Amino acid sequence: NGVEEGCNYWSDIGISEAIEILEKFSDNDWQLLEDKIQTKSEIWLVSCAETLGDNVGGVRALEILIKLLSNESDDVKIAAIDSINSCISLGFDVGENSKQIRDAIEVLRPSAGVVVSKVLNYLEQQLDNL
Repeated sequence: NGVEEGCNYWSDIGISEAIEILEKFSDNDWQLLEDKIQTKSEIWLVSCAETLGDNVGGVRALEILIKLLSNESDDVKIAAIDSINSCISLGFDVGENSKQIRDAIEVLRPSAGVVVSKVLNYLEQQLDNL
């Protein structure tokens, strides 16, 4: 069952390795990542979003997560929303991006299952408290 093993590898080891790489990023590396983000596959973007929510990259990571909210894939948007949720919990200020985040929540809400609805509701509460 290769897909399941791949998911386990990513959550168990891959994210930690990706964080180590991101911690060494220069401003130029962050800019390259931001420039190339729209050319990546859905799976890659979900993995990227999951990694960026782990307190790595600061404002640069948050900027990329905000960009991912405009991706066509709901899975990418949900991963970005979840990571933005983490960033806000860690004290990041989303400032002027609040409206864009709320818009993404409203786009996702109609098709959201129970778990995703809870994530969306929690993020909305966090935005209300800013």
